[in-house]
Amino acid sequence: MTQIKYILITGSKQHGKDTFFDILNQLYPNEFSSFAHADSLKEDLYLFVKEKFNIDVVNCSGAEKEFIRPLMITYAE
Repeated sequence: MTQIKYILITGSKQHGKDTFFDILNQLYPNEFSSFAHADSLKEDLYLFVKEKFNIDVVNCSGAEKEFIRPLMITYAE
């Protein structure tokens, strides 16, 4: 039986958590999965934010992330 191991990465916004995962995934293809709390929030809010603000919550700029962050935080609460 394969044992599942977890690596938890935390940090402030825009400090390379996703970049770290991308590099890890390049070094060890298909060995790791990524989960971020914001992923489910982005999925829930995608259509609303796209329709109201024309922002793609998955592929947006830093400035756009800052603009939608209060909405995401409020929704998460």
